[in-house]
Amino acid sequence: MASFCSDFDCIVIGAGIIGCSSAYQLAKKGCKTLLLEQFRLPHTRGSSHGQSRILRYAHPEPIMVDMVRESFQMWQQLEKEAETKIFRQTGMLLIDSESPPQESNEWDKVFANCDIPHEYLTSKELCARYRGIEFHGNYKVTLEKMAGVLAAGKALVCYQNLLLKHGGKILDGEKVLDIIPKRKVTVKTMQGTYVAKSLILTPGPWASQLLHPLGLKLPLTVERINTCYWHEKVQGTFLKFPVFADVTVRDPVNAERDTVVYGLPSDEYPGLMKVCLHQGTTIADADSRDRPENGNMEDIDILSRYIRHHFPGLDDLPHIVEPCLYTNTPDHVPIIDQHPVFPNIVFACGMSGAGFKFAPVYGKILTQLIFGEHVDYDLSAFRYNRFNEPGGGTMSKL
Repeated sequence: MASFCSDFDCIVIGAGIIGCSSAYQLAKKGCKTLLLEQFRLPHTRGSSHGQSRILRYAHPEPIMVDMVRESFQMWQQLEKEAETKIFRQTGMLLIDSESPPQESNEWDKVFANCDIPHEYLTSKELCARYRGIEFHGNYKVTLEKMAGVLAAGKALVCYQNLLLKHGGKILDGEKVLDIIPKRKVTVKTMQGTYVAKSLILTPGPWASQLLHPLGLKLPLTVERINTCYWHEKVQGTFLKFPVFADVTVRDPVNAERDTVVYGLPSDEYPGLMKVCLHQGTTIADADSRDRPENGNMEDIDILSRYIRHHFPGLDDLPHIVEPCLYTNTPDHVPIIDQHPVFPNIVFACGMSGAGFKFAPVYGKILTQLIFGEHVDYDLSAFRYNRFNEPGGGTMSKL
């Protein structure tokens, strides 16, 4: 029998990391909160599953550095409240091409201007410090000392448990069929109908399906990413390795395609190191993720060549390949905004593969928008209508 409930202050649709963060922060403020998720929890269909994400300070845009500084603090607060260790400091290696003498590159300016603790390593120093790797030639390596690994799965569970502790409610297996926006918002799912004073939408790769009927046609694309894990030839070689991002890689087939390779130490699966491309295959929609034609062996071939050249301590064929979904905007900047007609509806989408680390701050912003409070950041670069404005700026993909 379908249920009906109209006793909520706010409904949050989408129990990924940003939805969970938002719902938790609402409930902590005393807001009667319902978190709806279309799949049974936990699940691996969206963008927040898995056990690890990179948490780093360095971003080319000052506003993102400010946001991630606050996120670091909020992750620490979550660890304390949940009594669970979520973050492990490893440092992060940013591998770039050597700049010409007397010239600094974009990342040098970021580290200097934002006062991020770091040190520079030559290729020789890098290979002497860490075993199982080979980087010969003109590389400039920056070790960001405070970066590390977020335990992604644990973070989701912490938010969900604390949401319940603060009186919130979670309903999974509740695929949304319709959203009726008025002074109060009605949400119809396959299991029931729910009414609340306000609505936060954090639908991840299903954003277009839910926002388009509300009059918001956004330029979002869904990308299927191969999350690859590579077997250590000697177990434990990369257990204490830093996270890394190599921005020097080029696609041998498409020279115009920037190909960032990133990796995390071998503590998610014993003996397996996570090394991936920060891009994948554009697909029609999130529900078509597992169709055979959406598998992409070219990306795995690029990674295999990369492993052979730079990580001889790993087997050059992936031991595990897991799919993950990115939802991209044209400028790789998230959309965080309020509905232009219904101010009691706010939404966040288009994280472009870089949203997890910012989840505490993005959740805070969404709750501030819902409550009509002052937002701590200038959201001009995050507005949904920026794509209709001439001369709009772009941000870095990494």
